Amino acid sequence: DFLSIHHYENATRFDTGPATAVAYWDKMAALIKDAKNPNFKLYMSEWNLQTTDWRGGLYAGALLNEFERNPAVGMACPALFLRHESAPSWDNAVINFNNHAWFPAPNYVIMKVFRDHFQPNMIEITGDTKPINALASKSADGKTLVLKLVNPTDQPIQVTANFKGNFPPATSQIFQLVAPDNLTLKNSYENPTAIR
Repeated sequence: DFLSIHHYENATRFDTGPATAVAYWDKMAALIKDAKNPNFKLYMSEWNLQTTDWRGGLYAGALLNEFERNPAVGMACPALFLRHESAPSWDNAVINFNNHAWFPAPNYVIMKVFRDHFQPNMIEITGDTKPINALASKSADGKTLVLKLVNPTDQPIQVTANFKGNFPPATSQIFQLVAPDNLTLKNSYENPTAIR
């Protein structure tokens, strides 16, 4: 039912790597469409950026948006999930720990924000959103609309949302903003909430 794919990206490609992944998924989806079983889905059984600094959070946010909007992807799982400090060369884990403490990597922080604000019904976004990676979804009851925006640049970008249809927002708020000032900032045992 699933074709298992691994996707690891170099930390320097945190901003362009998601588009590369999508191009590959589209190529695989075209092959599957013409296969004996055209109902295969892609299972991104291992994915991550090769770092635990803030670039990993930006990459995770953009990739999570792409997973959600791409019909070819049925499941996804980050790797490395857990890393003990005795394995320093595997510096891309979601959760890092020793015998006394733990700290989340930025990809953990972003995955938790996205999960906490998941809504099941995607809403079409029209127009060019680049360089922002944007996804909109609403709750099953139609009362909550969530915009997930990832800005991979070092410049602030003004975003204007124009709503069409029968759900103009009565109120709005920023649920979560994760925006450290440094691409190479990391969480650590000493400062586990530098990125939060």
